[in-house]
Amino acid sequence: MKNLIKPIILVFTVISLIFPRLVSAQSPEMMSYQAIVRDQNNSLVVNQLIGMQISVLQDNTPVYVETHNPSTNENGLVSLEIGNGYIVSGTFENIDWTVGPYFIKTETDLSGGTSYTISGTSQILSVAYALHSKTAESLTSTTSERYVGEFYGGGIIYYIDETGEHGLILSLDDVSTGYGEVYSNILDEIGSAAQDPYDGAGNTAAIIAQSGHTNSAALLCENYSNDGFSDWYLPSIFELRLINNSLYIVNKALYNDGDENTNPINVKMTLGESIYWSSTEIMDQPTSAWYFSFHDCTQVYEVKPSFRNVRAIRAF
Repeated sequence: MKNLIKPIILVFTVISLIFPRLVSAQSPEMMSYQAIVRDQNNSLVVNQLIGMQISVLQDNTPVYVETHNPSTNENGLVSLEIGNGYIVSGTFENIDWTVGPYFIKTETDLSGGTSYTISGTSQILSVAYALHSKTAESLTSTTSERYVGEFYGGGIIYYIDETGEHGLILSLDDVSTGYGEVYSNILDEIGSAAQDPYDGAGNTAAIIAQSGHTNSAALLCENYSNDGFSDWYLPSIFELRLINNSLYIVNKALYNDGDENTNPINVKMTLGESIYWSSTEIMDQPTSAWYFSFHDCTQVYEVKPSFRNVRAIRAF
């Protein structure tokens, strides 16, 4: 089973963590959790009650354990709130997020019971701001060690948020060989699940979860792995546009590969003349999706089976 490193979008053979998020920014005591569930034959488990046990691990020691009995939807997607299940041990709100690393372990029984036969563990690399602030004196007193243009987390940082601790990482190379199809032969509108201009992780999950899906730019990103990190996804159109804001720094770092004396033959692929697919579908054009051109800084939509470059990103 493929292990998940980050809280975002990797489809296991059977089950995958998509994205833990705050349920309440003011008084955070839960995290939203979504997963795509597949059986041993890699078929989606749809409209079915399942049993799940969620454990928050510090190293290999469980500090909080709870169980759930959610139901999957027609796309095999299950949603639950970590911190709101039947408590087996520990207290979720007492977790000290400043003394990680922490991991989320999921155990699943497809029959809805407690005979868990499917498991997966993923490191929580990005703890929500409010969860962290409950146990830290002040985030403003913390100086971030991360910076745009830094080689970090299997790629290069191209965006850092207002906390200075979290952001987005770009893969060092294109994940496609030449060009990549965006949605293979699937031309039907996916719907609102893949139209978000901000949430590339959610879009990617929706694309891969389509019935009959065989190959796509999203799948290329989901299957990408580098330096032990395998939680990459196809960026949304705004996540793609953000790269352009730091293009000078990113391209300079990619060209030098961290060394001012690097031989140009060995440089990573820069973005100056390239056109890249996003994961954002067009609302009123169901057979099209957005792409971004770094050549002339334009955002354009095109029919899905067209060939464009594909670059993966991940969050930290």
